[in-house]
Amino acid sequence: MPTKLCRVLIPDSFDNAFPLGADVLSELGASLVNPATEKITSWNEEGGPVELDWRGSVKQTVRPQAGSVQFWLASDDDIFVCWTLKEPGVEFDFYLNGVRIETAKCLIAKFVEIILTRFMHAYQDETALALRFE
Repeated sequence: MPTKLCRVLIPDSFDNAFPLGADVLSELGASLVNPATEKITSWNEEGGPVELDWRGSVKQTVRPQAGSVQFWLASDDDIFVCWTLKEPGVEFDFYLNGVRIETAKCLIAKFVEIILTRFMHAYQDETALALRFE
């Protein structure tokens, strides 16, 4: 089965773009904190889990160098998110394998709304949003 992901380019700094993505996921009921472990999970380059300590806010907890994090809908239901710093901003990949279709539709619709209402004029020759099957 191919990997399904939604790729979104937010033309802003990481300190503004990541909280925006976190807010979208929060509206869908997802949390940075795993409800079973009460930990925030990122992954290192070797594929091993790295637990992040909550530092009072999303901006203080998740830094660009982390590169990825999981958002949790339930202790056994998550959305893996990774990012790449690019010009003119941050490109996020939201992995949709195992995500309910309704949740994926809401996620994509919210990003379409944000792109069209807030950032449309900031794009030049980039793809703002794509669904990829790899």
